[in-house]
Amino acid sequence: MMKPYAAIATIILAGSLSAQVPNGGFESWSGNVPDNWSANNLAPLSFYVITPSPDARSGAFAARGEVLQNPIISSQVVSPTMQIVGGAPVTEDVPSISGWYKFSPTQGSTRLVVGANVLDVNGLVTGVGVGTYANAQSDYTAFTVAIDYSIGGNDPAAAVMISFIIADDVPAGAVGSWYLVDDLTLDGVANIKDRFLTDALVGTPYPSPFATRTVLPLSMTAASMVRADVVDLLGRPVGTLLNGNVSAGEHQLTWSPSAELANGVYFIRVSDTRGSIVRRVVLQR
Repeated sequence: MMKPYAAIATIILAGSLSAQVPNGGFESWSGNVPDNWSANNLAPLSFYVITPSPDARSGAFAARGEVLQNPIISSQVVSPTMQIVGGAPVTEDVPSISGWYKFSPTQGSTRLVVGANVLDVNGLVTGVGVGTYANAQSDYTAFTVAIDYSIGGNDPAAAVMISFIIADDVPAGAVGSWYLVDDLTLDGVANIKDRFLTDALVGTPYPSPFATRTVLPLSMTAASMVRADVVDLLGRPVGTLLNGNVSAGEHQLTWSPSAELANGVYFIRVSDTRGSIVRRVVLQR
């Protein structure tokens, strides 16, 4: 099991809620810490595993994390750990979080791990999601971390906690591994839906749970390029339902998973260049 390295300082998550994915584009910084986020830098020693980078997907900056040798304990290395302070406020369950990343691992066992925990109004965890990425990415690449709500209760969601860390079972060999992250969004919540596909309305999959197939209604007021993918709880693709130009009118996207696919929660992500919406479905044979 991949484990994060020993941290120099304890990261305390505290603070008040503000805008959705506060500073999700990493444009605002206080020294080497992005505003609204915490980092395991050690400023008195000028030790910075998290820094602003001008190599951004959009805007002026992205967040950069690099594995460095521990300046206090030479036998340890420190993984760059970045966590949102207080959480991104929501008023409904969020199907997934999305963003863009670059990744440069030094060895095959090195992983970038993206975590998402949804807290309800009582501060209890009601949904969890983990994305694990191993392949080097020299260009900005989109990621989606789907969130599973099967562990939680029925209280309304209040905040999404987001974290980034590099993990490795052989930490000494991971020194020099780095990531860049930028342009984080929450998929499927109201103020994201309003910005999605001005020419499309995405319905609710039916039936769900389903045993053999489920149908996603799609209504187009004008022709547009649309892509629809299915991902599992770790954000791994399991199928593509659509990738091309869609004419105006009513459409139905049908997903008939293979017999080898395990029962569980999956997500259909419909997107174009302006945004995306995620719909949750349950396979139960």
